[in-house]
This record gives sequence, C-alpha cells and structure tokens, in this order.
Amino acid sequence: MRSLFRLLCLGVVTALLATPIFAADKKKIVFISGGASHGFLSHDHLAGCKLLAERVNKIEGYEATVFYKTWPEAKILEQAAAIIIYADGGAGHIALPHKDELVALSKKGVGVGTIHYAVEVPKEKGGPEWLQFQGGYFETFYSVNPHWLGTFTSLPKHPVANGVQPFETQDEWYYHMRFRDDMKGVTPILSAVPPDATRSKKDEAHGGNPHVRADIGKNVAEHVVWASENDGGSRGFGCTGGHFHKNWANDQFRKTILNAIVWIAKGEVPSGGIDSKRPDVDEMLANRDPDAPKEAVPEGFDKAKFAAELEQINRPVGRPQASRPQPGQELLHEVAAK
Repeated sequence: MRSLFRLLCLGVVTALLATPIFAADKKKIVFISGGASHGFLSHDHLAGCKLLAERVNKIEGYEATVFYKTWPEAKILEQAAAIIIYADGGAGHIALPHKDELVALSKKGVGVGTIHYAVEVPKEKGGPEWLQFQGGYFETFYSVNPHWLGTFTSLPKHPVANGVQPFETQDEWYYHMRFRDDMKGVTPILSAVPPDATRSKKDEAHGGNPHVRADIGKNVAEHVVWASENDGGSRGFGCTGGHFHKNWANDQFRKTILNAIVWIAKGEVPSGGIDSKRPDVDEMLANRDPDAPKEAVPEGFDKAKFAAELEQINRPVGRPQASRPQPGQELLHEVAAK
C-alpha cells in the first residue's frame, strides 16, 4: 500500500510539473512589469499591468499573466501570442539583455508592445531591435518627454482604433519618436499637435533638440501610439503615454491599448473595439508595488476627490478641466525619465 501511495503521489507531481502555465486553447498574453521609480500614482507598472491583464482575461479566448520585475522563462514566452512590457527604460531596461530573444520571438510571429518609458532604449544597443519588432522607439537627443494635454480627435481606419472616440488626457506623452525609414509598416494610431512650449526646451537627452525646435509654429502632429506590421508577419505597438496611473481609467485610452494587445496577438478586434469596465477607486489603488513604501496609498488620501478625478478625465473633448488641485498632486511630480 505504501508503494502504491508513493506511485500515486509521484504521478500527481509529474502531472503538475507537466501542466503548462496557460490553457492550451487560449491566446496567451504575457505582461512584464518593471518596479517602482517615480512615486505614488506615477510609473505604476505593476498596478497598470494587473489592471490591463484583468481585462484581457475577460476577453473570450485570451489568458494573461503578469511577471513582476522578472524575465519569464523561454518556454513561457514561446507560448505567448503577445508580450507587453511596461517598465522603466533607457540603459537599465529590463528587456535589453533579452533583445535578441525578443527579435527571434517576433520573427516567429509573437507580438511585442511597449508602454511609456519601455519605449526608450539606447540608440546603438536596443534601437535596431525595437525598430524590428515595434517600428519605433524613443531616441535620446531626438525624442522628447514633456507633460502636455494630448487631444486626439482624428483616428485612423485601423483595428487598433476600432470604436475609439475622440478624447484627451494630460500625460507625459513622449513624441518625435525614431521610426523606421519612410514609416514602413507603421501606422500612427494616436496623434496630436503638442504645444510649442514643449518644443522650445534647451538641448538635453530628453528635454529638447534642434530637430524638435524646427517644427515650432508649424502645427505638426506627433505620433504617440502606433501599430507596426513587421517583416515575417508579426505585429507590434508602442505607446508613449502611461506616466499617470489615473489615465487607465480613461475609457478611450484603455480601449486603444486593449485593442492593440488583441491586434498584435493576431486576434480579431471587434468593430466597436474592446469594451472593458472602468476601474473604480479601490482598483486604481490596488496592487501597490510591494517593494516600495513610497508607492503605498498615503495616509488620509481623499478617495472621494480621486473618484471625481477619474470621472473628470472621461469628460467630452473640449470641456474645460476642473481647476481644483488633483488629489495627491504634491506627490505627482513631473519627473523626467533618466
């Protein structure tokens, strides 16, 4: 009997070890979250990934998982239909040591998308790879990262824009990305004209440069979300917004990114886009970064004011923003990416 019991236990363990992390009949979406860097409600990578993953899991035929400050094993990424990276970028980018792996996965058909700071990589080490799998990236001394109100009133005919209505959000919308030559395979999804004041900053890695200043007074639209069709048939996207966690409560912005995730996974985006539940205050404050005390909800945080703010960001385009201070404003510093 004891031997039989041991055999049964061994069989159960073997079966568990052989079980894949994902259900075999679903498209697998892997989110890779960076850690904290900017304080409460900014660069909220873990909370943002969890919020988006929860909504992907509501889509029939999809399954999402989130990896926090950890690069997934190769066998997991090989099962993925799409990989979404939401993390700090630059020279310390979590994906840089794995850039060749991402290119190889992209060539096999896996979609790759990056959000906010994750669009930035060094020009020589990362730039060529990001151009391959998502068509564009933030290049220092060429791209810039100001905070401004992006007003998006003209949407292209593209699955990623399905059902997206005109909207506007205040965000750290990076712009003047380095795209492929002649925008080959790249379709701008969200584009807007930034204020000239954002173009006039002095020369520095992220702040200003002659290329950007050359367009002062010309009303040049800048592309801040784009979709990419790549050699070999894979797809990718880049999104420069996402600095402020609150913007995931904007129904149109959230729909744009959910559409993009489904599209790069080679799924069918409905004509009305991917609808999803607007997060409430409790969800927006959930999933704080466990390794960073400064990410915790401050004592005495006014949830009622924050709830009003979440409603305000869904106002129709053109309606004035509320003049009252934003909740937690003293904590939402405009910290430039370094």
